[in-house]
Amino acid sequence: MSGAVAAGRAKGRGSKSRPIPPRERRPIAASPAGAAVGPVADGARSQTPSWFAHLVEMASEHVLAIQVGTLLLLTAIVYGHTLDVPFYLDDYPSIQENPTVYLWDGSLRAIISQQPLRWITYLSFALNYRVNAFQSAGYHIFNIVIHAINGLLVFRLVYCMLRTPALRMSMNLPMCMIVDAESASTCGIRDQDQESPTWMAFFSAAFFLIHPLHTQAVTYIVQRAASLASLFYLSSMVAYLEARLAQEPLRRYSWAGICLLSMLCAFFTKQNTATLPAALVLLELVFWKTTPRKLVFICFGGLFSLFAAWVLFTSVLHLDPFSIQSMAEISQETKSISRQAYLMTQFRVLWTYLRLYIYPVGQCLDYQGYPIYQTFWQTAVLYSFLGHVLLMGIGMWCFRRYPMVAFGIFFIIWLTLSSRVCCRSAMLPSNTALTFRMQAYP
Repeated sequence: MSGAVAAGRAKGRGSKSRPIPPRERRPIAASPAGAAVGPVADGARSQTPSWFAHLVEMASEHVLAIQVGTLLLLTAIVYGHTLDVPFYLDDYPSIQENPTVYLWDGSLRAIISQQPLRWITYLSFALNYRVNAFQSAGYHIFNIVIHAINGLLVFRLVYCMLRTPALRMSMNLPMCMIVDAESASTCGIRDQDQESPTWMAFFSAAFFLIHPLHTQAVTYIVQRAASLASLFYLSSMVAYLEARLAQEPLRRYSWAGICLLSMLCAFFTKQNTATLPAALVLLELVFWKTTPRKLVFICFGGLFSLFAAWVLFTSVLHLDPFSIQSMAEISQETKSISRQAYLMTQFRVLWTYLRLYIYPVGQCLDYQGYPIYQTFWQTAVLYSFLGHVLLMGIGMWCFRRYPMVAFGIFFIIWLTLSSRVCCRSAMLPSNTALTFRMQAYP
């Protein structure tokens, strides 16, 4: 009896290891049409029209083109009806009544001498006048095109961020996919896994393009200074990430050159782009591992870059870069309120920026009547300051856990704080559109 049981067990073990004949390994798709075999999904797949399957296959092969086309279409839909918006407010002194624009003789030196810190912006206005005179539609088309390019740059920026080591580890993506998308197939990565970063970048760019907070920078013609500065700002950030992710030296140095060139163009488009070197330092600290020695080098490089930008601005204006009076001359917009009142009020203003980003209702071209705070101990100022400290604490906690969230928090805080110091601006004025735009980048 025991022998029979042992024989039965041996036979059972032998049956488990029995190889599957080729006939049984054939896929269900090879079954005759109409055969009631396999899961329901396979049966449904076999009944899919051939034209639809071909359409899906073509779409999967051109995902990037579809995404870019959709972003451009969204921009046209949202802002296409603004072409008949006339000139108003600062458009008159900056464009229609500005001889730098309508008397331009084609000399670059003439524009630089008249607008040394924003000559790229006024060069674009002069070119617009050559083509469109004072027909506002041409100026609006130019602004809309800039905004569309900014959306595409946001798309690339987010995609590059998702390829950095910090986010690669948090998303559990293989290194071969991050370094070179073409080598992903050799790692056995599925197509849908390769496409997931592009779709995340697509929705981020779409959010940026249609956010109501950008309407002023697009429809208010003179605010081209903000959108054009954003273009160079984003270009520099994208080029920096591309340089850090590049494997070949030639490609790395080429992107580094584009980064520096875009930075210089940004500096001569609008002054608050002086924050760009610090933004690049933030990219490095958040998305790459940093040793103490490397941290010292990065911080020193960032401070040196900021100082170089300051020297550049002061030299263009023929001012002493080591003079406190020069700093006041460049950064102070009005003498109607004191520096202290200006700073105290800004603590509250920054929360207005953040509220408009999350809940963009009640926007206004010029916030007249905004309350002015004189001392730090006023309730609104104190609570606003404590809120900023709490927000920075959340950013520190997310620094390694959620790198993208940490970058967004510090990026917004740095831009809103430093742009109040690095450029001439009033309290919640129309020319803070760059600050508004930056809040949507991450």
